Amino acid sequence: MIKLVVVLLFLAVSACKSDVHEHGEAHAAMCSHSLTSAEYADEEVVSQPGAQLGELTRCPISGSVFRVSDMSPKTDQKGKTYYTCCGGCVDQLEKSFARRR
Repeated sequence: MIKLVVVLLFLAVSACKSDVHEHGEAHAAMCSHSLTSAEYADEEVVSQPGAQLGELTRCPISGSVFRVSDMSPKTDQKGKTYYTCCGGCVDQLEKSFARRR
């Protein structure tokens, strides 16, 4: 059982640090930066762009809810800042913006 927990924790951390990973509910459940719905109310979540340090926001790629910190990965597009839950998501968001140009 302990080995299973260690493996699951390793996969969760790897998913958030990887450049390529699954997104959506599976990622949100595994992402160590996301909050469970019991930890926030939907009205507390600030839309992006527009989230500020210390506020709750939703990752535009994975959908995970997280609290923005000075360590949160981010990208700036057309003068607006978008925060993501992990580096893999910021990479995906930048690719998405590049495709739209």
